[in-house]
Order: sequence, then C-alpha cells, then structure tokens
Amino acid sequence: MSISTFRMRLCCVLSCLQQTGPLHMAIAALLPAPTFNAGDQDLIRDRQNRLLEQQRRLEQLKDFSAASASPPA
Repeated sequence: MSISTFRMRLCCVLSCLQQTGPLHMAIAALLPAPTFNAGDQDLIRDRQNRLLEQQRRLEQLKDFSAASASPPA
C-alpha cells in the first residue's frame, strides 16, 4: 500500500470518527506533506489561469447584460 493510499484511508477513518483535537493534529503532523513535481505545478497553474479567464469572461458578460438592460439616454 502506498503512502498516499494509506494517508487517504487514514483521513477517511478520522473523518468518519469525527476526531478533532490533539489526537487528530498529532496524526496529521506525522503524515508526510503532499509533494508536487514541476509537471503538477504547471498543470495547477494552467488550471488557475483558465479559471481566472473564465471569471473575467463572466464579469464581462454581466457588465454587458447590465449595460444592454438599461435604456439608452
């Protein structure tokens, strides 16, 4: 069983038990932090850029619909 599979199962068990507090924090401190390689970081950055572009387009559409809804003076 790989570390990530073990970690995911452990997190599921802890979530099911709704363990909050010092025990949960101690277990989380023992688990390794997720690691990202350069390819993962590039994918994350690309996805963030696409989401930002979609947000910009949505704002433009909102502005356009608000401008077209108001009657010209």
